[in-house]
This record gives sequence, structure tokens and C-alpha cells, in this order.
Amino acid sequence: MTISARFAAIFTAAALTLGVGVGPANAQVTAFKQAIAESASVNDELSEFYRTNNYAPLWTGEGDVFAARRAALIEALNNIDFHGLPSGRYDAEALIQTLSSARSVRDLGLAEVALSKAFLKYAHDVQTGMLVPSRIDPGIVREIKRRKGSDLLGGLLSSQPRAYIAALPPTTREYRLLMKEKLRFQR
Repeated sequence: MTISARFAAIFTAAALTLGVGVGPANAQVTAFKQAIAESASVNDELSEFYRTNNYAPLWTGEGDVFAARRAALIEALNNIDFHGLPSGRYDAEALIQTLSSARSVRDLGLAEVALSKAFLKYAHDVQTGMLVPSRIDPGIVREIKRRKGSDLLGGLLSSQPRAYIAALPPTTREYRLLMKEKLRFQR
């Protein structure tokens, strides 16, 4: 079973168990939004994105678009070593477990934010690196241009998820040379 098929099956089972359907009851919507608001409140970028989008789901909704987003994220996290980032930093299996163990609409809201946090961690790390150069050595004065998290998440709303996530790494000559050297070193 492919990652996207497995993920879709887990989510569908969770949604059916929770009674989340085309027209969920107002209490379920409120519980979902409240869980998102509470969980996202510790991160300004997440809070801004969800507040701007009326706490609508980006990952945990029903349908092909949501399934494609989940599958693209899990696929990227499972292939993180390609970019030389440590796989232990991104736990795709834990995200799948979080979704599959959701027993309430609130749990689904918490899973929604967990997926967004994982996406932002991946997106920032793959675009600008995990480290801040000046924290390693104060003599390094290179400025890192970090994209706003709410913009990164918002980009998923109108994009093909796999292509959007694949386009996150730098396209600079330096990055291509770094990747080439990484591959040479691995051989």
C-alpha cells in the first residue's frame, strides 16, 4: 500500500469513527476550531495562518486535495535524508499515529496543528538550514532570509502539494554544488 493510500485509509477511518462528514454538527466544528486555536497559539506563524483562514483545515479535511497534502508531506519527511537533514528531527510515523489515534474532533484539530508544525519545521530547515550561522560563530554575519510560516502554509492552499513541497529547497548554484558534493561523499 502506498503512503498516500495508507494515509487516506487511516484518515477516512478516523473521520468515519468521529462522525466528521460533509455537514458536521456545530459543536464538532467548534471543538475542532478550539483545538486548533489552542494548539496553534504557542506559535505566532501558525496562529496567524489559522486565524486568517477561520481555523479551516489544511490537512485534515476530507477529499483528494487534503489527502494529497498529507501524502506529499509524509513523503517529504520520509525522504529527508536526501537533503542531508537528520531523519530523527522529522517523525512521519508519529504524525500518522497522531491521526490514526484521533478519537474525537478535538483530537483531529490537534493533529491538524501537528501536521502544520511538521511542515513548517521541514520547510524552514530545507530552505534555510536548521542552524543560525551567527549562533554557531558570532563572526559569521550571513543574514538568513526566512520565509514567513503563514505564507508557506498559505502557499499550499492554491498549489499542487507535491510540486509545492518539491520546490521548497533552494535553487541556487551553491545548493546544487552542495548536493553534488553530498552525493559524491556518500558514494
